[in-house]
Amino acid sequence: MNMNKTPKRTKLRIFILVSLMLMISQMTFAYVTLPSTQYSIKIGETKFLSVPSATRGYIDKAIWTCSNPNIKFIKKDNAGAQVKITSSFSGTTIIELVCVEKYNDKNNRTQAITYYKQFKISCISTGTVAPTSISFPKIQVKIGEQKTIKPTVRPSNATVIYKSCTLISGNSASIWIDSYSNVIKAIGRRPGITTSEIVTTNGKKAIVLKDNDELISVRKTTGENEILIGASNGRMVRFNENEIRVMGRSSSGVKGISFENSYVVGAEVVNKAEDVLIVTEKGYGKKTNVDQYRLTHRGSKGVKALNVTEKNGNLVSLKTVKGDEDLLIITNSGIIIRIDTQQISTLNRNTQGIRLINLKDNQKVSTVALVEKEIDSPDESEDNN
Repeated sequence: MNMNKTPKRTKLRIFILVSLMLMISQMTFAYVTLPSTQYSIKIGETKFLSVPSATRGYIDKAIWTCSNPNIKFIKKDNAGAQVKITSSFSGTTIIELVCVEKYNDKNNRTQAITYYKQFKISCISTGTVAPTSISFPKIQVKIGEQKTIKPTVRPSNATVIYKSCTLISGNSASIWIDSYSNVIKAIGRRPGITTSEIVTTNGKKAIVLKDNDELISVRKTTGENEILIGASNGRMVRFNENEIRVMGRSSSGVKGISFENSYVVGAEVVNKAEDVLIVTEKGYGKKTNVDQYRLTHRGSKGVKALNVTEKNGNLVSLKTVKGDEDLLIITNSGIIIRIDTQQISTLNRNTQGIRLINLKDNQKVSTVALVEKEIDSPDESEDNN
């Protein structure tokens, strides 16, 4: 009898052991750490990092984190993450992924498994790695013109080393990478102030003057401005500065206005929001809207800006004003008067103007200047009261 019971007990133990093993094999771990993956990415290059494949159900949630500001997530969801290296960095950066897989067990109960994975990212363009040089075809640009050139090398990890552009006009150009569209752009421009920067105590020659000629006005322009030039005979020319070709400092320039028995008294850059202020040698002046001076061409006689008579005298100065300035008028005898430009009448082109300063015999206006408007202080106002 004892020998018959022993096999039964052994069979029972075996059955219990097998059942336990089956139960263990069906148990799900709540947290699983996956092996890390390492990638080397270039600056500007994108890389897709995939979420581990679900083994039993589906990925319900994926959380991506990275503390390195030089790594940008372009897209991240339950399928994966698209990352981009925006700037170089040294060492290795870790992108962490925590995702949850959900499935239904045999009893139709929802179970979940949490996976943790690290992606180790290194930038291969750090340290002594030389920047990539961009090659692009030769281009031609005009002053103020901008062209877009598609490079032969993707400029995401590149520095412009070789510059090759030919200007149709002008002697300066800029070439740069547009980081938004990943293309190279070029623009033609006039010489900047740095090309005429004074580096010696004697200065640099800006223009070669001919006999009986002198420099009277210097203005900064953008290359697309309109210019006003006035002569003592009361005529003024308005033209686009594109009609003046760019020349070196050792040139004499080109003709801006034509006249006889007269001379240039000033030049200004046109601003349509401003008025043109002119002053005569006998103390007369006026403001005129700039739109009254029609656009002509360089070298022409221009249009009448002032009705010159024996009463008001020749034109001695022109300025563009906004109305928030004061005008200083200085005579040949050293008399100075200060006038609010808002008090000067706005008149048409072919008028004589109004009297701005009373002059004695043999007195003339020598020059004028614009200064900031004088504001009376509270103390002065109280004293006047």
